[in-house]
Amino acid sequence: MKNQIQFKKGLVANINSTITKNNAVEGEPHYATDTKEVYVFDGTNNIPIQRTKGVYTVATLPIGVQGDRAIVTDATAPTFLTALTGGGAVVTPAFHNGTIWVSA
Repeated sequence: MKNQIQFKKGLVANINSTITKNNAVEGEPHYATDTKEVYVFDGTNNIPIQRTKGVYTVATLPIGVQGDRAIVTDATAPTFLTALTGGGAVVTPAFHNGTIWVSA
């Protein structure tokens, strides 16, 4: 017998509304159809699940949105929360700040 996990789904504004929170069960998953994010209700709030885009060189980092995370394999002297420069040999986490990818 297969087990299925069912997600409540809707717009992120609706997922984080008081009505949804009042009817949610702790541990219940939610999927935001507009932002493509997954949330889990912790008993009080819907907590977003952090997503990692994958492993890239600086030059191949995808277009991101604020909060996206990735791993960069060719950074040159990365400094926390500054723009990344490729061509080096440092492996570092990267974070999209809403405008650009920066070292995390």
